[in-house]
Parts: sequence; C-alpha cells; structure tokens
Amino acid sequence: MKLLQKLAGCIFVLTGLLLLAYPYYTSWKVNEAQSALKQDWIQLNKTVQAETAMLDEPTTARPPTAERKQLTAKTEIKKSLSTRDIVKKEGIVGELVISKINLEAIIVQGVDQKSMKHAVGWMPSTSLPGEHSNVVLAAHRSHTYGQFFNRLNELKNGDKITLNSYGQSFTYQVFDRIIVDPADLSVIQPAKQEMLTLITCHPLNSNKQRLIIRARIV
Repeated sequence: MKLLQKLAGCIFVLTGLLLLAYPYYTSWKVNEAQSALKQDWIQLNKTVQAETAMLDEPTTARPPTAERKQLTAKTEIKKSLSTRDIVKKEGIVGELVISKINLEAIIVQGVDQKSMKHAVGWMPSTSLPGEHSNVVLAAHRSHTYGQFFNRLNELKNGDKITLNSYGQSFTYQVFDRIIVDPADLSVIQPAKQEMLTLITCHPLNSNKQRLIIRARIV
C-alpha cells in the first residue's frame, strides 16, 4: 500500500513537472522553427532582389528586332518573379514587425493548423502587400507570453505595424480594434484602399470569438 502511495506521488510530481516544462518546450520548438524560417527568408529575399536588379539593368544598344526580343524576354521573366508567384512557390510572404509588442515573425502562406504552428499565416484569398487591398494575417495566441499574437490586444489606434516583403517595406497604422464571432467574414473582404487585418482568437486560451486589428497603409 505504501509502495503504491509512493508511486502515485512520484507520478503526480512528474506530471506536474511535465506540465510546467511544456510551455518552455513549445517555446523552444517555435523559436527553432522561426529561426530556420528567418534564414530561409533572408536568403530568398536576397536572391529575389538580386534577380530583379539584374533585370532592371539598362538595355545595351541593339538592332530594334533584337532589342524588342530582349525586352519581351525580360517582361516574361518579371512576370514569373511576381510576389504572388514567389509566395506560391516558396511559401514565405515576408516578415511582420510590431515593435510595441516586441514581435518579429515570419509570415507563411496559409492559415491552416500546419502553417500557423510555427509562424504567422497569410490568407491566400486576400491581397498581398502592394496589391492595394486588404492583407489578412492570422496567428495563434500562444500559451507562451509574447509569441505571435499573444499580446495583440495591447495594440491601440495609432500604433505602427511593419510588413517587409521582397525588397519592400510597408508601414501601417492601427485605426480599429473589434471583437467578432468566428463566422463573421466581413473583416476579410477586399478593401478599396491598402490595409492590413490581423486576426487571432479571443479571449486568451479560448476559441469563442476573434480579436481583429485593422490598420491603414501609411
């Protein structure tokens, strides 16, 4: 009987230790994944910028026919290098920076569980930065303080948000903060002006509602 009590006590203690360690483990896993994504993003961004710069070099004097062919070829290559095509191929949209809540996170394509496990997700049915409409990003409110959209509720009107994407930097200013039901899709609809919409669960550790932060391009 005493042996069973001791065994039960050990199991109880081990369970408690595991529960305490779990947030640290998940934080480590997320940080490792974000670090790897960050390196991929840095290298990919450099490659795209270098290829774009090479295409933008002045065309040397050539006979009209040859020059037209070269310009056509460049145009076709530039089309293939459009941000949407790059995102579709590589899966990385860019980097989200919100200084107020100490957030720097890589944005990946997709808002499914797999995509959002270790990153901020971009909703593919919405605009990309620079496409002059509504860019919609979603992320979890992690159990670990400060990760992803955990502190999104701290943002107020006037706060700045930066989105870096393939050689361009877009700055947005928060103008609205609302709580909606999960079925409310109005917040992801196209807009007539370039804006950014951030979506996360609300309240913390609950999936009952959605916290929405909206920001206009500056």
